[in-house]
Amino acid sequence: MSFEEKSLLYDLSAHLVTEENFEVLYFNMKASEIWLAKNINREEHIVRIIHRSFNWKNHLKSDMTTVFQRARALSKKLTQKTVNITNIYVADEVPVDDWEDLLKPLRLNDKIVYNMSIFYLAHDNLISETNRLNQHLNMNYAIKEISDDQADVKKKILIQDVYRQKQQTEQVFNYGKPFFTYLLIAINLFMFFLIEMNGGSAHIPTLIEYGAKYNPAMIAGEWWRAISSMFLHIGLLHLFMNMLALYYLGFLLERMYGSKRFLVIYFLSGIGGSLTSFALSTSVSAGASGALFGMFGALLYFGVNYKKLFFQTMGRNIIFVLVLNLFIGILIPNIDMGAHLGGLIAGFLASAIVSLPYKKNYKASFVSLIVYSIFIFGLIVYGIEANEADPQYLLMQTEESIKQADYEAAIDYATRGLEMPNDVEAKLLFQRAYAHIELKEYDDAQKDLEASIEKESHFPEAYYNLAILHYEQNNITQADIYIEKAMSQTSEQDRFQAMYDKIKKSKE
Repeated sequence: MSFEEKSLLYDLSAHLVTEENFEVLYFNMKASEIWLAKNINREEHIVRIIHRSFNWKNHLKSDMTTVFQRARALSKKLTQKTVNITNIYVADEVPVDDWEDLLKPLRLNDKIVYNMSIFYLAHDNLISETNRLNQHLNMNYAIKEISDDQADVKKKILIQDVYRQKQQTEQVFNYGKPFFTYLLIAINLFMFFLIEMNGGSAHIPTLIEYGAKYNPAMIAGEWWRAISSMFLHIGLLHLFMNMLALYYLGFLLERMYGSKRFLVIYFLSGIGGSLTSFALSTSVSAGASGALFGMFGALLYFGVNYKKLFFQTMGRNIIFVLVLNLFIGILIPNIDMGAHLGGLIAGFLASAIVSLPYKKNYKASFVSLIVYSIFIFGLIVYGIEANEADPQYLLMQTEESIKQADYEAAIDYATRGLEMPNDVEAKLLFQRAYAHIELKEYDDAQKDLEASIEKESHFPEAYYNLAILHYEQNNITQADIYIEKAMSQTSEQDRFQAMYDKIKKSKE
C-alpha cells in the first residue's frame, strides 16, 4: 500500500469514528479492512472500508456479493430492519473494463432490507468520489496529506474504539458479584423442606399456614403474604424449575445491576406478581414465579438502555424464552399467569426505579416509583372489589368463617355468593347447610343440602349430612337411603362407616 492510500484508509475511518460517531464493528489490520456501524433514524448504517484494487468488473462484482453475504451474517448483531451499507474501496487504479454501472445503489430484500452504495476511491477519481461520499453520508470530510506518525495515530483511534467497546461490555456485565442469588436459593430450599416435614408442600392448609397467597387472609390484613408466598413451592418439580431459573437469571442480573439493586428488583417484582395474582385469581398460590418474571422485565429494561449490546449478546434468546414461557402459561391450566405478567411489569418498573449502574436517571427513577406505587395500589383496590364480587372467594370466606366458628358470618357469605351467577352453587349450599346445623337450624340445613344434591348429584358429603339429619329426626328409612348413596359415591367408605352401622342397626 502506498503512503497516500494508507493515510486515506485510516484518516477516513478515524474521521467517521471521531466526527460522525460511528463505532468499529470489525477491524482487520492485516487485510486493511474496517467495518463501522451507526444507528440513524431507526436504520442501521454500515460503512465498510477496504484497500483493494480490481482489474476487472467481475472481480469487483464478486466482492460486492461477498459483502452482502457478510452483512447478512451480521444480522444477529443488528437491531434494525433496514441496513444501509456504504462499501468504500481505496485502490490504486480503477478496473480496466466498463464497471461504472456498479456504482448504482443495490437492494436486497430479505427479512432485513439491505441497501448498498459503492464508492471507489482511486487516484483518477479521488476528488469526485470523495465529494459523492460526503454527500451520501452527509458529512464534510477533506482529503489531506498526513505523515506516517499521524497515520499511526489514526490507527490507534480505531484500536482504542475496539478496546473501549470491549471494556464497556465487560464493565456492564461485571458490575457486581452474585451473593443474594445463592442466599435466596438457600432460603427457598429451607422453606420447602420445612413444609415438607410439617404437612407437605402440596397440602393446601399447610401452605396457607406457612404464608401462601390466600385472598381471605390478605383482605383481613395479612398483606405480608405477598412476600412470604415467594418462598414457598408446591412440589419438587415446581421448586427445581424455579430455582434453576433463579440461578441463571439471578447470577446474570446480580452481575449487571449489583447485589443491592438486584435484591430490590427481586422483591418489588415478587410483590407485584403476588398482588396481580391476588387481583385476578382467588386460588391459593405460591412460588417465586412473579420475581422470576420480574427478572425478565429487568433484562428487557437493560435492552431498552443497551439495545445494541442486548441484541448482540442475549437479546433474542431472552425474548424467545420469555414468549415461550408466556405461551406455555396460556396453554397449560393451573399456571398463575397473573403472577407472571404482574411480575414482568413490576420488574421493568423496579429496574427503572433503581436504574442501571452506568445509566442513572433520577427523574425516570422518580416517575417509575410513582407508576409502581399506583400499580400496586390499583391492584389492591381492584383485587378487594373483584374478590368480594367473586362467588369462589365468598365460598373461601364461608369456609374460613366456619373454621373460626363464626356461623352467622358463614351464612352471610354463602347467601351473598348464591345471589350471583356461579359454578360453585352446590358447595355454597353445602357450607351454608353446615353452618345451619351448627346453629341447630335443621330445617334450613335440610333444604340447603337437598338443593345442593340437585345441583351436583355426585356429592357424598351432602348425602352423608342428610343421612345424619334424618337419623336425628328418627326418619330411619330416609337416613338409610342417603347413607347408602354416600357410601356408593366414595372409595373412602371408612369416613362414613360409623354412621352407616348406626343406621343399619336402627333398622333391625
